[in-house]
Amino acid sequence: MAPAQMPQLERAALGRGSIHFPAKSSEPLVRLRTVLGDQLNPRHSWFQTVQPHVVYVLMEMRQETDYVRHHAQKILAVFAAMRDFACQLKGLGHRVHYVSIDDPSNRQQWCANLEFLAQHYGAGLIEYQEPDEWRLDEQIQSWARQSRVLLERADSEHFYTSRHEVATIFAHRKQWLMEHFYRVQRHQHKVLMTVDGHPEGGQWNYDHDNRKPWPGTPTEPADVRPRHDHSALWQTILHSGADYFGHPQAAEFRWPLNRAEALMQLHDFIRHVLPH
Repeated sequence: MAPAQMPQLERAALGRGSIHFPAKSSEPLVRLRTVLGDQLNPRHSWFQTVQPHVVYVLMEMRQETDYVRHHAQKILAVFAAMRDFACQLKGLGHRVHYVSIDDPSNRQQWCANLEFLAQHYGAGLIEYQEPDEWRLDEQIQSWARQSRVLLERADSEHFYTSRHEVATIFAHRKQWLMEHFYRVQRHQHKVLMTVDGHPEGGQWNYDHDNRKPWPGTPTEPADVRPRHDHSALWQTILHSGADYFGHPQAAEFRWPLNRAEALMQLHDFIRHVLPH
């Protein structure tokens, strides 16, 4: 299956009223797991085991395109990556429910969509990864307090630190400085540290040396990023009415779709650009 193709996603008369599918007594109750557009991590522990009673839900929503104006390429990149990730999950055998921006059943709000899908699947539990954004986190917490659906939070596994670790690090300090946090993390995770606990090279950072402008040599290397044609997806986004600024460059989109493409770009940068 081509990465940019939409997977054969679960559809069962969505939008035709209230639908309820009770689980058989001998089977585990269906659970929904939501995956946001910035949580497309194939190495997350969720995806290591295929569980037939788990349905992964990915949603394109005006809620997320409209809370502020976004650059056209950001909207396009996130939606294209979400669709590619849904294909990956489906290819691994996971159950996936994808709500596109133009889906007639799309309520365009996280809580309203999940409430509908919970009823649709007869889900006993909705699991979500901690959002990286305070705005969305507050929305989910508020809904969880009054929702009849049970919600369970999981770590996004994005960070070296837990949510509350930074407060512990700065508990007895008058100033919260990034430099202190940075050094604590370097020590804790042994990043660029010598065996006797000193920074590699004898300095914690080289900011002063990095303030000089690029002199123009050597010349800029060739752009080896792949080209993607997301013209059809961009038309769908336009028809949805989502606001934006900037040019989408949809026909020759150069941002990576997935981890594999991102790693390819990283390795190319390390080999050809970083030495200079």
